[in-house]
Amino acid sequence: MNYDKIGEFIQERRKAKKLTQKELADLIGVTDKAVSKWERGQGCPDVSILEVLSKELDCSILELLKGREIKNEVIPLTEADDYVKESISLQSSRLHKIINHLIEIIIIFLVLLLLYLNIIQLININHQQIYTFKDDPKITNYITTLEKNINTIKQSQGLFETDDYETLLTELENSYKLLQKEKIYNYLINNKTLTYTTNSLYSFYLSSNQITPQNKIITILQKYSDKKYLNYFLDNTAIDISYNIFYTKQMATYKYSLFPFENNLDKVYPAANLEIIDRLYKMRHDISNLTTLSQLIIEVGDISD
Repeated sequence: MNYDKIGEFIQERRKAKKLTQKELADLIGVTDKAVSKWERGQGCPDVSILEVLSKELDCSILELLKGREIKNEVIPLTEADDYVKESISLQSSRLHKIINHLIEIIIIFLVLLLLYLNIIQLININHQQIYTFKDDPKITNYITTLEKNINTIKQSQGLFETDDYETLLTELENSYKLLQKEKIYNYLINNKTLTYTTNSLYSFYLSSNQITPQNKIITILQKYSDKKYLNYFLDNTAIDISYNIFYTKQMATYKYSLFPFENNLDKVYPAANLEIIDRLYKMRHDISNLTTLSQLIIEVGDISD
């Protein structure tokens, strides 16, 4: 199929009908740019408008496809059929190109979207936040009492046998040392301001040690006393262990923002502070247990200042 011949024929028939490109376009329902494109040999009419175009130009569809008048010619049916098939094939190929272009645009859009979301994710998790630790009178009192009790136990063995006494003191001191190694302990006791990102909060949040009343201490204490609260304290140890296992599996959470370039980002991330509050709660819980445990050692061992 020769586009140049088709274009020249359309132009020739249009001028013979004394029609402008715009007038012909209006008659067949296309734009004048489409008509101009045909006449310049840069395309051919769609199969769907061949019939109406041929009527407006007073020619046959076959003449349009061959690009010339057909007079007193015998055209084999197969040839005419081939022209129609070729025209349909060209239109189908054009449609496939359009579909392929659309698919390419969709793929490029998805790639750019994923890239954008990954950039947003990096910005979100690295956005700096500030948490100011306030004084906690309960924790301060627990620590003061715990340190006083440890010093008291160091000064007297009480009723405990030497091996049991050394085990009790070692377990108690080791538990307190582990607690002091936690990151939150330093910030809390020194009343510091913590600057963190959601990304760094993972390591902060998971840095907690499992500070629980030690079973060794409870077992030794029960050798020297049959009071019911010791059994309760032993049960509470199992609860504490479960508590630690549960919370050390938690991950830092934050509210996701698709537009992290705004100025009020601190309003987007309040949920992240919940992890720090959890650490504070656990710190208070651990210190309370250790303090109570030290008091039990003094009571059961009949240790005095």
